[in-house]
Amino acid sequence: MKLKHVLFLFLGILLISSCQKDKQKLIVGEWQIKEARVENMDKYLNELKEKYQFTDKDLQREKERVQALPTSFYPQGITMKFDADGKYYLGGIEGKWTYNPDNDQIKIQLAILDTTTFIIKKITRKELVLIYPYKVSDVDLNFELVLTRVKAEEDNQE
Repeated sequence: MKLKHVLFLFLGILLISSCQKDKQKLIVGEWQIKEARVENMDKYLNELKEKYQFTDKDLQREKERVQALPTSFYPQGITMKFDADGKYYLGGIEGKWTYNPDNDQIKIQLAILDTTTFIIKKITRKELVLIYPYKVSDVDLNFELVLTRVKAEEDNQE
């Protein structure tokens, strides 16, 4: 009976490590930003109204400002490319990337002191959804980036 439990434990560990490697392989490739949006906007606006007595006009202006942030950092149509050797490209700008399966995070370094961390919300062969944690006034707004895989030229010729 103990042998059976050990075997199931071993198979479980093998399956988990296999899934983590598969996820890293799925990340590799070129992705195009389809959409960038803000999560938790209502919570943020409510806090501004309660804590700082923002007027409706102030709230509307702040909402428009914050909604424009993710697209100013990550415009629609820009590509992110993750190479298997750890090289990363954002619209042609080169950097490095690493994947941590323990917390499902991708760390991207474009400059010596510029490191960005994304949390993988969803990944398939065709779609990658990343969360960029962004905090304003003690509220986690989080930018959500929806990316679609760019097909390789050989795929287009078929």
